[in-house]
Amino acid sequence: MLKRWIRLAHLALGLASGLVVFVLGATGCILAFERELRDLTEPYRFAPAAASPLPPSALMRAAEKAAPGKQPSAVYHYGPGRAATVEFYRQKDGTNEYWIEVFLDPATARVLHVADRQNEFNFFKFAMDGHTRFWLPEAAGHVVISYATLVFVLLLLSGLVLWWPRHRAALKQRLAVKWNTGWKRRRYDLHAVLGFYGSLIALCIALTGLAWSFEGFANAVYRVVSGGRQPVPWSEGASDTTAAARALPLPQAIDSAWRVARATPGSTTLGVRVPQTPAAAITAYAYLDSSVYYRTDYLYFDRYTLREIPVRHEWGRYEKSTRAGKLQRMYYDIHIGAILGLPGRILAFLAALIAASLPVTGFLMWRSRNKKKPKPVS
Repeated sequence: MLKRWIRLAHLALGLASGLVVFVLGATGCILAFERELRDLTEPYRFAPAAASPLPPSALMRAAEKAAPGKQPSAVYHYGPGRAATVEFYRQKDGTNEYWIEVFLDPATARVLHVADRQNEFNFFKFAMDGHTRFWLPEAAGHVVISYATLVFVLLLLSGLVLWWPRHRAALKQRLAVKWNTGWKRRRYDLHAVLGFYGSLIALCIALTGLAWSFEGFANAVYRVVSGGRQPVPWSEGASDTTAAARALPLPQAIDSAWRVARATPGSTTLGVRVPQTPAAAITAYAYLDSSVYYRTDYLYFDRYTLREIPVRHEWGRYEKSTRAGKLQRMYYDIHIGAILGLPGRILAFLAALIAASLPVTGFLMWRSRNKKKPKPVS
């Protein structure tokens, strides 16, 4: 009796969220290998290796000529053989006013490409918009994706309950697709068997999505892992505006913060965010492993005194992060499978592909079950 109600709930939730789950799975397949696909299709991401890359101020001067009238928001160095980028991003009233990326040779500041992310069509941005907001306005799309992810978690759990065999003798039949049977049986096996094999990886991916979607869920995970501690909200700190009169010009201050980040042992990719207000701090990034995002040092500097601003939250220096903080940092790498390297990305791709197939096979099963049979001709 209980399984009957679980089956009805599984069906209703699947029909209600099927289209969104399909989009999440299909776009997830693309985003699992976004970095590799971009390298194949965007040759301007590469540049001759530079023994001594130019500082951010020189790159910003060159990029501002390619994007006149725009204010730089960040500069990134991606390591030997990679182009540097200067980002121009500004949001107004909750919508993007402009978003431009300028790719440059890090040794000569020669402009390689200018990408208008706001107005030009980009396939990967299109996929990301579908994955994060279902191509809807930001507020509405966030709600749709958040609750679709929650429903997907419930579908995975209820699907495991329905798949679970009643006795050991039936287990063998639940572990393989029977290709030598009719289409109806194969369709059921493709839904149930593939769903079982993909459920563990898909559940990890979906739970990281829930952590981004629902702050209460993320805070609860943090408290459990940390032994009851409350997470400290993120803040970059504030610059001492009283010292503005005797401060270095902002481009030179940004170069100084970049040099400190560059001196971090093992740093491979560097980034620095340009403060957008007089009281904002300079944020520098030192990625300690280019294959993942969680192993990163985040440094905050007073733009006037160049004093490093200490932070109490988890997004500071990596070595000072707690166990719960490291898990928070890992969410994105778990989500795309990068936490396990190339094998993890392949697993994430396969799990996303299975997730995209489940609404299709489930809908076909429901339609064939409810399709009216033609009346016999007398």
